[in-house]
Amino acid sequence: ADKSVLEALVSDAGKLDLNGFSKASVDAFNAAYADAQAALANEDLSEDDQAVVDGAVAGLQKAIEGLTYSDGTPAGISVNGDGSIR
Repeated sequence: ADKSVLEALVSDAGKLDLNGFSKASVDAFNAAYADAQAALANEDLSEDDQAVVDGAVAGLQKAIEGLTYSDGTPAGISVNGDGSIR
């Protein structure tokens, strides 16, 4: 399975400073981040398992883009197609 986008996303996501974000959005991020790390570490994934990798990317992307500040304001963080975060 091609994990290049997942690798980039996990790398950038690990650098995010989560201070100031709502607990609910950070909890969602942490769960998606753990799933993404597990998919990245799974050496048994073959080309037939690309959907697992793509699902991990989608879940983490949704969690990153769903980060909100403690007052409920969206953080406005977006993910590029290559997995980088802006």
